[in-house]
Amino acid sequence: MNPPEPGSTQVTFDGFQPHTGLVFDATGAPFDSEFGDVFRSRSGAWRESNTVFIEGCELPQRWRGRERFTVLELGFGLGVNFLATLSCWQTDPGRPRRLDFISIEARPLSTEDLQKGLQALLGERYGLNDLLNQWPMRVPGLHLLRFESGSVTLTLAFGDARRMLARLSIGVDAFFLDGFTPARNPRMWEPGLLRSLGRLARPGAMLATWSAARFIRQSLSSAGFEVDRLPGSNGKRHRLRARWAPRRT
Repeated sequence: MNPPEPGSTQVTFDGFQPHTGLVFDATGAPFDSEFGDVFRSRSGAWRESNTVFIEGCELPQRWRGRERFTVLELGFGLGVNFLATLSCWQTDPGRPRRLDFISIEARPLSTEDLQKGLQALLGERYGLNDLLNQWPMRVPGLHLLRFESGSVTLTLAFGDARRMLARLSIGVDAFFLDGFTPARNPRMWEPGLLRSLGRLARPGAMLATWSAARFIRQSLSSAGFEVDRLPGSNGKRHRLRARWAPRRT
């Protein structure tokens, strides 16, 4: 196969497309030029992860006393949600013995860009080196990273979200939906993809996202989730929290 010409996009199977290079907007926030959206705002990125996702899915309360707890994320991006979840697990005396975090990402960053983006948002805190030192080669498929002597695992699923979800056979306790805005990245928010989450949900599973678009609420409701719209975080008017409660199982 001939190498791609300068400026072209190289796409492999499973919708996988390595990110071509991180840029920053006028505020210094990491920015994706293809989708025209920031990964996270520099103001309150860590707080947003904790408010929208960790508190939204009630992790400390729901994993207390559990042997194992599983989180599935759509859109790894810079990994802020994973790092926030890891920090919550590390500091919680009631944490589960095992934490499994699976994240699907079709456009993974290079190690260098991941480092630049995280340092812009978080500085040198929160154990970034553990993630950076294990960051895998950007090839499609599943990549297993281990933290805390193996008590915490991060499985990076590099590929198209719909196809990767179809291949997973896991029981999920918490879903994090963190793709770019639906107007710019509609594939991540397709109704069929959102409805497919119910296949993986354990009883009582919860879901959280910063987007409160009507069609997302409708898709989740039709999938068997009870959806609540809550006050937003970091400048957004609303966010969603949902609980898996199908009428039929």
